[in-house]
Amino acid sequence: MTILRELDYDYARIASGQFGAVADEWEEHGTTIGQEVIIRNGATAKFGAAPNHWVKMALLLLRTEHGHLERVIGGDVTVEK
Repeated sequence: MTILRELDYDYARIASGQFGAVADEWEEHGTTIGQEVIIRNGATAKFGAAPNHWVKMALLLLRTEHGHLERVIGGDVTVEK
């Protein structure tokens, strides 16, 4: 239940124009930064490194194996081990 309250609180902050502050907090505690990840969205899977979060309203930037940065807006993120 606590996580739902926290998400609701963050949503209210974003809706009131505090996106930058929320993004900074999420990035500070993000576990995907610098990690190799797989992002699944339906039948599609993308592989790469996650250099940072929240750039240009993206959920995540993904550096592909070809060195390109791709903006990821949604999907299930798994850190590769």
